[in-house]
Amino acid sequence: MSFVRELLKIRGGSGYVVPILDEEVIKSAKRGNFSKSRQGKIYPSEIAGDFCPREWVLCNRDPSLYKKRNVGVDLQYKFDVGTYLHLMVQDRLGEAGVLFGEWNCKVCKAKWLGFKPEKEDPRVKLCITDKGHFWELEELKIRDKALRFRGRTDGVLFIHAHGKFLFEFKTARHDDFIRLTEPPQRTVEQSFLYLDVAERRVNELWLKELQKKNESDVEKELQCVRSKFDGVIVLYLDKDTQDRKEFMLTWNDERRELIDEKKKLISVACEHYDAGTLPGRICESKEEKRAKKCLASVPCFE
Repeated sequence: MSFVRELLKIRGGSGYVVPILDEEVIKSAKRGNFSKSRQGKIYPSEIAGDFCPREWVLCNRDPSLYKKRNVGVDLQYKFDVGTYLHLMVQDRLGEAGVLFGEWNCKVCKAKWLGFKPEKEDPRVKLCITDKGHFWELEELKIRDKALRFRGRTDGVLFIHAHGKFLFEFKTARHDDFIRLTEPPQRTVEQSFLYLDVAERRVNELWLKELQKKNESDVEKELQCVRSKFDGVIVLYLDKDTQDRKEFMLTWNDERRELIDEKKKLISVACEHYDAGTLPGRICESKEEKRAKKCLASVPCFE
């Protein structure tokens, strides 16, 4: 269904507010499609699961293939609810003084790298309003130039007496939540892809940024930056009941091997993309389950 037809269908709905909301939601879904700034870069959402280097190369050569990934109104609402719940959780953990990241004031655009500043933190310039800063966390950028890896994680937790953890927050429907005994494999893969890069890159970058600030009292921040990661904490929230479950994940041989294999696949994809060639197929026919949901199945089998 074309964008125009979707809007016309929405505008024909009943009510006053619902059609307006639905129209804005579908516009947001369309804006979330592939942009040229993503071209040639690898994102964890693409790698986790059954990553196909051939599909990635074909889609990055022809970005219009990404438009086949249709996000409807209902699904976009779910994404939006998850986004705002992320903001709530990050704000609460920020107030508790355990969430490290880049905090941005939505009013005066001030920036602070570290733990969320208190209302009248002497290290931060006063806001232009009498009400003080309105801090919001900018999700931690995870970058690896060699692997062309780009992504954002939900922050870093530094909890006294427990350690330093990469933080991932997820929401789930009630039926899925009550069955959770451990995070799904896709979430585990994505979390450790982040952690692998963060262990090698984040501390160095943060330390340089903090040293640039030359503030008089950033001892807690420096302690966080210099310490090693102890693992990943994944927090789940039941969207229906607001119950919570958390899982603490650490490296083991199986996870190391899995991430090493993923990195090899990334290297294969990048080499073929640069050379103008194509990796081999992972599907034997376009009738396979994986091929039917593939964005590049048509050019792949042509």
